[in-house]
Amino acid sequence: MKKSQFPKYRYQTLHFLNETKNIKPIYISTDVDATNLKKIKENFEKPISNTSIIVYCISQVLKNHPEANASFINSLLSPKIVYYKKMIAKFNIDQKVNNKRFVTSGTIPDSSTKSIEEIQNYVYSYKKAQFNVSPKFKGIRTLQKLPFPIGKIIFKILMKNPKKRAELQGTFSVTSLGHNPIKNFFPITATTLTFGVGNIENKAFKVDNEILNKSILTLNLTFDHRVIDGGTASDILSEIKTYIEEMGNSYA
Repeated sequence: MKKSQFPKYRYQTLHFLNETKNIKPIYISTDVDATNLKKIKENFEKPISNTSIIVYCISQVLKNHPEANASFINSLLSPKIVYYKKMIAKFNIDQKVNNKRFVTSGTIPDSSTKSIEEIQNYVYSYKKAQFNVSPKFKGIRTLQKLPFPIGKIIFKILMKNPKKRAELQGTFSVTSLGHNPIKNFFPITATTLTFGVGNIENKAFKVDNEILNKSILTLNLTFDHRVIDGGTASDILSEIKTYIEEMGNSYA
């Protein structure tokens, strides 16, 4: 048996997990007819990712659900729910440190006012940024360099500040594993709503004695039961499903 030092480039993940262990998650999922995702992409000259389209759709639906654009703030005296006026979308991306792969994140401020192209520009800017030098990741690099106990305390303080919490973790988040043959997964949540996006697979359906092939995307949701109930979460996920399926060529 061999013991080794916990890698510093994963300190952020450990701090995150320590702070989210008290969240009360509930898990639901739905299948989405993803045929229109392809139609939407055809409206643009440059490549558009599924993540960007889904972030856009979630942001539009959440305009009608301000009760979910919120965070639970724990307190010994009186627990609170903070409602945010603006949405901040968080998305995860792969990066490397010393040829070691790890997951970090980017944010899209005021995502409900952004077009699909603008959202894609944010996603692309984070993906092309070099972790070791980019200002986008300066805060994470600083956290990795700190001694673990100090970093843990600082991260805890930041998470208790509603404004900083939203800036770091978003007011909702999207994680995609669509590049792999993964269907169902439910990310650990630091926000009231965290969406897990799997791959798109072709399925055959029988409709009026005719076999139709459809592209199906499973959209998973982890929600914080302290902030919203299952009925609200179910409504939100259903409305996102409908929004994606009915967009088609209506977005220009």
